[in-house]
Amino acid sequence: MSSANQNGVIDPKTKKQILPNAFNMFTVGHLSFGQWRNPKDRAKDKRRDLTYWTDLAKLLDKGGFVGLFLADTFGPYDTTVLQYKGSAEPSVRTGAQWPMTDPVIPVSAMAAMIKNLGFAITTSTSYEQGYVVAKRFSTLDHLTKGRFGWNTVASWKESASKAVGLPLVEHGTRYANADEYLRLLCKLWEGSWSDTAFL
Repeated sequence: MSSANQNGVIDPKTKKQILPNAFNMFTVGHLSFGQWRNPKDRAKDKRRDLTYWTDLAKLLDKGGFVGLFLADTFGPYDTTVLQYKGSAEPSVRTGAQWPMTDPVIPVSAMAAMIKNLGFAITTSTSYEQGYVVAKRFSTLDHLTKGRFGWNTVASWKESASKAVGLPLVEHGTRYANADEYLRLLCKLWEGSWSDTAFL
């Protein structure tokens, strides 16, 4: 919701509305690594218990949140401050956003439990085929009744490229490929079939 008028000018007298969004990851160690060791922490249940996600959706919806963003990554961190001689071992050992499971899975279950909360997930333009992503996200868009969004990344970790058996592409090329990828998906979504067609 924008406080700008039709000319894009913001009226300083207009009350601004805060739209709270939650941020999570389908891993035991999101931002507080090791917190899963606390017996009261439910993060350890994220990967094995769908009720973690449905309970979270209910809580966020009750609290007036408008969205839940689920970050994702392919491969453990191997090219960051946690890097040790090119190894992902420190990330794996400490559970630093690893292991990572598929964030697409809980979205349908959460959306079925509540009616207002929106969802967004991360997907890499470097490692997933465009048609498959178009199909998956169109399905989620329909099942959530339009409450689904997508965070696009081109990916940068060597472990991610190794995980899918591809070489890590140079930065500029990755982003040029991402631009082409997005254009392709827009054509698939907007030009290939009617709004009432099954994908």
